Amino acid sequence: MTESTSIKGIINCPLCSKQKFYVYNNARGLLSVRCANCGRPILLDSDNLTAKVTRPMHLPRVPLLQPKRWLE
Repeated sequence: MTESTSIKGIINCPLCSKQKFYVYNNARGLLSVRCANCGRPILLDSDNLTAKVTRPMHLPRVPLLQPKRWLE
């Protein structure tokens, strides 16, 4: 392997620890991926070799509504 394609580290899924994400030396920044094993969205930090579970960005945050009581 050349220097640009050597592996900097491996990040495991923080929930299931079964899916592995390989980070190469030339990778920088954040990457949003979905774990192939558990299906949860994960934010990978290739600079610090860390991962954290996030909510999907395409879904708006909607407050939970209380059911209306029609027969009061």
